Amino acid sequence: MAMFHASALCDQRSGATIAMVAPGGTGKTTVVRALGAGRGYVTDETVAVAADRSIAPYCKPLSLRRAGWLQPKDEVAPQALGLLPPAVAPWLAGLVLLRRDRAEGSPVEVEDVELLDALVLLAPETSSLAALDRPLHLLAEMVESVGGLRRVRFHYAADLEPVVREVLGRSR
Repeated sequence: MAMFHASALCDQRSGATIAMVAPGGTGKTTVVRALGAGRGYVTDETVAVAADRSIAPYCKPLSLRRAGWLQPKDEVAPQALGLLPPAVAPWLAGLVLLRRDRAEGSPVEVEDVELLDALVLLAPETSSLAALDRPLHLLAEMVESVGGLRRVRFHYAADLEPVVREVLGRSR
């Protein structure tokens, strides 16, 4: 099973799931909170993807930052934020690499990432790659099976709605 440091939402009818990979503190939880209503909350921490692209939900409480950057986080139940667990089995429909680096007012930028670059960008955001059999092959096959990795640069989480909607509209 490949483990990504990522947040994930799924379509409640098909199970199509978007895994939004990013380092800590860069907006994964914010995106889930902004776009999770009406969708299945899969996780905001770790996305576990099996070889057949099925995903094991990890609907943990969300860790919300307090006003000061150095303040501790609050753990909040998903239901308290209007987030519901998946109603159907989630499966990986798309992988995006989040980069919250756009200036306020800038449009979202979506770019396709070449496979070799995708492996280099995804590897630091995975767990236990070395424990897997042929880890780079597995990761490459996973990336290719969902149409490649896309890097998404944004400022406001809500602006990712078209990207999320497109991926969740995919069929298996």
